[in-house]
Amino acid sequence: MKLSLLLALFSFAFSENSIAKPIEKVVWLTTTQVTSEQVQKAQKAASNTNFNYFKVDESEKLRAYFEGQFPKKLNDRPEVEKDAYLNKHIIPRIKAYAPEMMRSEIGITMAKMYRIERIPAVIINDKYVTYGLSVKDSIDMYYAQGK
Repeated sequence: MKLSLLLALFSFAFSENSIAKPIEKVVWLTTTQVTSEQVQKAQKAASNTNFNYFKVDESEKLRAYFEGQFPKKLNDRPEVEKDAYLNKHIIPRIKAYAPEMMRSEIGITMAKMYRIERIPAVIINDKYVTYGLSVKDSIDMYYAQGK
């Protein structure tokens, strides 16, 4: 009895269905609260994959910051003056942050595409999603579940 139970467990454990498919792609959707150390840990955990991370709230925070830089005294001025101020003082600084803003917008689009319910989320191989876990823990869970 014990031997047959062991054989059944052994055959299930090593059957094709229980072996996880190799991870090819990992996408981490996170916020600006993530530290560079956390990003490095995530990159290390997903080092043998196509890994990307996106701070989905970054573009909104940058936009709000730059809107706050616009002087209130110019609000009642003609559009020409407002445009001149923007072109001289704000737009050159925004251009410096354009890659981060675009990356954030891509993250927002991906969150909608994958129908992500909350952030942070890790998406593995375009199908397996975890919420609130680190990239390493998500990868470990993926393999533990034999996806």
